[in-house]
Amino acid sequence: MAQFSFQYAAKFLCISNIPGTSQTTTSVVPGSYQTVVNIHNPHYETIDYRMKLALGDTNISKFVPGRLRPDGMTRVTCNRILREFFGGPDDVDFIHGTEGFLVIESTHSLDVVAVYTAVGEGGRVQSIDVETVKERCLELPAGGGCHGENAVNFEAEAPGPRPNPWEISDFSFSLTHPANQANVFVETIATHTGLNCGELLDIKLGTPVNSVQMRLVHHSEPAWYVATSNGAPVAPAQQMVNPPGVPEMVTIVGANIDAVQIRSPENEVLLLCFAAG
Repeated sequence: MAQFSFQYAAKFLCISNIPGTSQTTTSVVPGSYQTVVNIHNPHYETIDYRMKLALGDTNISKFVPGRLRPDGMTRVTCNRILREFFGGPDDVDFIHGTEGFLVIESTHSLDVVAVYTAVGEGGRVQSIDVETVKERCLELPAGGGCHGENAVNFEAEAPGPRPNPWEISDFSFSLTHPANQANVFVETIATHTGLNCGELLDIKLGTPVNSVQMRLVHHSEPAWYVATSNGAPVAPAQQMVNPPGVPEMVTIVGANIDAVQIRSPENEVLLLCFAAG
């Protein structure tokens, strides 16, 4: 099952206030208001996402699933909200309209931008506003996120030294920089316990796979990571995007992955779990 680690709550207005008609509301001044939410996948792999509507404290819809290919995008218009959440046809506008939050959850970090337009008398656009929707990182439970036949949960390990390299399951975790280290270390930094990545952590897989999962957290500067096959990257190196202290779920997809490198500018990056799928 996909881990939806990121959430976006986009305010939407699909509503009109026309005094003297049935289309009146106290929520907005007279006029017609439309929202378009644009969702873009900036990654080199297909990602899953899901959407729901929050219209009140108890009026919350079920999730509607979706998928975006690499560099793909989709638009959520008022008509699409009407169709997917209210069962209406594509070409019918809201009569009385609605407003609330469009809640998007995804397996990877996305670009989410909302465009708001307001129309006054005469049917002409009188204002337009473009807003980047803030990203929220959903906290996973201890060990959450890493799933597979071979999964290692470092959060469940007792802090202390381990041999370098450390052989666990089908993996070998080796601290290669600083050089000549006799041990790797499970450490607790702030509220998180994990394997300290040092400045360069090499992970070798005994059996090549087509995807790996990692849960990382940094407390100073974000780490870079790359997966390789026979020494060649399966995709360009990526940098962590979450702020300090916020765990980040990473999934790397590629053919015959046999190694992963995590490079940390500071000695304050923890690997919370690792899995091969």
